[in-house]
Parts: sequence; C-alpha cells; structure tokens
Amino acid sequence: MNNLFYADYIAYKKDYRLASATANDIATELNVSLESPVKVYFFGALDIERVNQPKNSDMFGASFLNWDHDNSGRISAFMNKAEIANIVPAPYDEIKSDLNAVYAAPVWPQKGSILQIKDVVVVKLGQNVGYCPNGVKENTNPKQCL
Repeated sequence: MNNLFYADYIAYKKDYRLASATANDIATELNVSLESPVKVYFFGALDIERVNQPKNSDMFGASFLNWDHDNSGRISAFMNKAEIANIVPAPYDEIKSDLNAVYAAPVWPQKGSILQIKDVVVVKLGQNVGYCPNGVKENTNPKQCL
C-alpha cells in the first residue's frame, strides 16, 4: 500500500513540475501574467513514463497530464486546482481550422511549441490529438474525459 501511494506522490510532484514549467513558458513566450485568465488548448500528450510503478498497480504512479493521450480540459483543471495558472480551457473546435500550424510546430519544450491562434494559446505537448479533444470521448461516459 505504501508503494502505491508513494508512486502517486512522486508522479504528482513530476506533473506539478512539468505543469509549472509549461505555465512559465506560456507567460514568458506571450509576456502575460497567468494570474489573469488565459484561454489555452493543450494539444497532444507528453510522453511521460510511470514513476516507480508497482506491479499490477493500475493507474498508481501514472501521470495525470497524459491520461487519455491528451485531455486539454483535464490539464487545465490540474493547473487551476494546483494554483499553477489561471487557465480557461479552450474547446478543440476553436483551433480545428488551424491544425496545419499546430502539426507543423515542434513539441514542447522546444521553442515554437506555444502558438497563438486567434484568442487561444495552443501548447503542443504531443504529435497527435488524443482521445478526448473536446473533453468528451465518443461512445463513453462523458465524465471519463473530464
């Protein structure tokens, strides 16, 4: 039992560090304060290995930032709850028309991975849109993708 909760603790600390670095890069790149609301869409998922994963541990030690292979709403909620930034989750539909620019951008933390599309900040965390681009996975319980 201790190993399970320790794995989760370490995974949370890693997520917090990565989310803080992402928020810092957004603030620096766009010269904005993340104390004020900023509309953000997180595209793709970071490739994060599980930390100290005990055998048969299901989700213990898994990164919250890459569940569903990308869930922008979940990442935004994590950053808001942890008081890392004041993120307003942007819907996938608001960036869909500019996907060519997103696909052409490098993956975070490389320079150029943070884009401004209209009034939405896009942070490219991975190469492909994930299972829950609008916060809802098709044919499943919508709460799964929150």
